[in-house]
Amino acid sequence: FIFFILIHIYQRKFFHYFFLSIIFFFVIFFIDLVFFVSFDYSISGNKFVTQRFSSLFGDELVMGGYVMKILPSLLICLVFLKKNNYFIFLTLVLSGILIIASGERTSTAHFLILLFCLIINKRFFKISIFFITLFSIIFISLYSFKFHPVKRIVNATISEINVDGRDDLILFSDVHENMLFTSFEIFKQNLYLGTGAKTYRFVCGQEKYSLKTKEKILNENLLFAKKDGHFYIIEFWEISNITSKPNLKTIMRIFYDDGEVENIDLLRYRLNLGKVNKAYERLSGGVNAIISFKKNDLLAKISYDRKDGCDTHPHNLTAQFAAELGIFGLLFYVLFYLYFIIEFFKANFKKQNIDATCYYLSISSILINFIPFLPSGNFFNNWYSFVLYVPIGFYIFFHKKFKKTP
Repeated sequence: FIFFILIHIYQRKFFHYFFLSIIFFFVIFFIDLVFFVSFDYSISGNKFVTQRFSSLFGDELVMGGYVMKILPSLLICLVFLKKNNYFIFLTLVLSGILIIASGERTSTAHFLILLFCLIINKRFFKISIFFITLFSIIFISLYSFKFHPVKRIVNATISEINVDGRDDLILFSDVHENMLFTSFEIFKQNLYLGTGAKTYRFVCGQEKYSLKTKEKILNENLLFAKKDGHFYIIEFWEISNITSKPNLKTIMRIFYDDGEVENIDLLRYRLNLGKVNKAYERLSGGVNAIISFKKNDLLAKISYDRKDGCDTHPHNLTAQFAAELGIFGLLFYVLFYLYFIIEFFKANFKKQNIDATCYYLSISSILINFIPFLPSGNFFNNWYSFVLYVPIGFYIFFHKKFKKTP
């Protein structure tokens, strides 16, 4: 509401100075990135952390999320200030480079959704087509040249949703899936009001909420033989497709008695449990042992650091509202989101003057920030709340103006 008051009082000045202040930091991020890529030294002292660049944010690894959540507001400022498509295009290019350099998969997904919102709007159709073409070329080129963050976005996503030892697809990752599972258990046992805001971190480890998640993790992490057969283990060094660094690859070659052959990557199986343990012992002694097994024998157990679905928050807005605020909070969230979906279509099909376009962008930003299906930050976190509420201030300001649009 305070953000809306500032817009209402200062209007054009506010849009002008808001844009300059935010774009200043974007340029700093970009210069920092250029320094690091060119000289292996960044102004901020930051380097790639787990293949992600975060500039001034350091170990927080939220640069991509910050850029993405502010980007629609920058576009609103450009439209309101009547800047031509050249400025809009440069802003998209700068933001797109920073987002993919951050290696943040959720922010990249949000960016693609924003591009979809732009391309279906008449005001942005031509510039969106041109930008998407250029962005695709840049992304593919960076992937081909093995730019770490781009490789992480592609390869880590593929490796995390489809892993050896599981026949199904994983939701985002093991960690995210288990937090969603735990949130559902908390929701079922606190149906109406939840456990309270910001309480997930305190209750997720309680036995009544974590027991089924622990059982799920244990069952998924045990590798049983599906048929009679034998196996042996081979080890070799290869360049990781995610980190581009040498990685010791350990493969279990399984030969079933019916003739079927299967290779299982043992990267996730590091605990000394099951028949794989015997093969490791022989392999370390220089002997490549052949180990026989019967159907349903325990072959290995995955080394999984987390024993339950605990974290500071569930990393998904739907799960957080359900677990911490119960059905009443979840209902408010669903109605809130449905309202903006309706307004989104109204704004898109109305005549696109400046006010209508800014209104459309503010709604697009809100829908992306509050999207229920992707991982998210903590709704009750101060920094995260600020970037969530910025487009709401723009929405309130342009709402009345939009209603007057013929």
